[in-house]
Amino acid sequence: MMVSTATTAFAFASMVLSIDDTSNKSYYAFAAEEDESSTKMMNTNTNKNTTTYTDEVLKFSLSYPTDSWQLLVGETGGSGDRSGSRQVIAFAPKNANPKDVNISLVATPVGADYPKMGSFGSPFEFGYNMVNPMNKPKAKKGREDEVQYSELIEAGSKGLNYFVEYELTRPSTGIDSKQLVVAGIGYDGRVSHLYSTTAQMPKGEEEKWRPEIEKILESLVLPPPLYN
Repeated sequence: MMVSTATTAFAFASMVLSIDDTSNKSYYAFAAEEDESSTKMMNTNTNKNTTTYTDEVLKFSLSYPTDSWQLLVGETGGSGDRSGSRQVIAFAPKNANPKDVNISLVATPVGADYPKMGSFGSPFEFGYNMVNPMNKPKAKKGREDEVQYSELIEAGSKGLNYFVEYELTRPSTGIDSKQLVVAGIGYDGRVSHLYSTTAQMPKGEEEKWRPEIEKILESLVLPPPLYN
């Protein structure tokens, strides 16, 4: 499977937020209810303060505050074993609109040409290729609602993973958000994936949400890559 840096990076970023042009409203491509097939593929371990979500198929885990956050089960495309297409798992605060504040993880299968994050270039190249295609300051007449602005703030590495911070604004929908992305390559025992975890919060509420979101992102454990 051949995946270009720009295509893959933009694909997972755009999955965080989908825009319905017919109604001019933002919506999310995941549901808050669990279905039987999804439940069989996950495990949650809860103690007094923290719930740890472990995905039995994709082999990653993430911990979030039990009292204030919740799991949103994502839609899964392709075959029932979830190995053939992008999968979305999301988490959101219980006391906030999940369209405004959320953390979503997208797992995209990648081929042997992408054994590690360096295969996508440097952290800056990866971040630039993800954010730049989303910057659309001009639109054709009659499609002004498609205007949006994106700006890369920071790009770096944390261990084997890349970290990207950027801002995304879409005036027609009222979106004015800060996005934090942790991306890494991992092997689930059958397939290598680009695991992309994106946290979204309103820029005006960054001070309120960022400390808790960063703590959740730091708890993320991905499977190791097939080749180091």
